[in-house]
Amino acid sequence: IYQGSTDPADNDARLTSYTVPPGSFGYFLCSTAHSAPTPIAGSQGTLCLGGSVGRFNRAGEVLMASSQTAVTLDIDLTSMPQPTGAVAVQSGDTWHFQLWYRAVQVHFQ
Repeated sequence: IYQGSTDPADNDARLTSYTVPPGSFGYFLCSTAHSAPTPIAGSQGTLCLGGSVGRFNRAGEVLMASSQTAVTLDIDLTSMPQPTGAVAVQSGDTWHFQLWYRAVQVHFQ
């Protein structure tokens, strides 16, 4: 879920993903293109982003799901991660977001 302004000049944006297994670590992905759901080898989910995919995996952006199964990240619209370096959101842009996470398993003896 995206919350905040649709005017990039306001730089007011928050991403929230729900129903994430509690204690799972993950980060958001972003792209200006979407694609048909694509299975990823060794993964349970599908990737729905296309083109250049950026990862919010910088310091403070890798998150752990709360006991309420939510992950929330305030994003800086002037520094959107891309494979070639961060870019600023421009008026008229459309961005797509997806959470990528790894479920945690603990075996106790």
